[in-house]
Amino acid sequence: AIVITDNTQKIIWVNNGFTDMTGYSKKFAGNKKPSFLQGEETSKKTKAKIRKKIEAHKPFKQVIVNYKKDKTPYRCEVKIIPLFGIDTTHYIALEREVV
Repeated sequence: AIVITDNTQKIIWVNNGFTDMTGYSKKFAGNKKPSFLQGEETSKKTKAKIRKKIEAHKPFKQVIVNYKKDKTPYRCEVKIIPLFGIDTTHYIALEREVV
């Protein structure tokens, strides 16, 4: 799955792989933050790590528990890459379900 967000982490585009993996439509995901995929099994420690890495504006990889539209939890490996000129303007996330 591919997700592109603006510099406030609001989703501006997802590909069909995102829809296939999560069950959420492109229209539904638009203008939301990826945190809408998180739930009770999502680790607060992992969320804090991701937040800190995003603030550092450096590429990273992390595994987080997300939830599909049908509420099924899944382990999601995300590779997040900041896109920037002088400042970070967008982020691209490459995501895949891991076992």
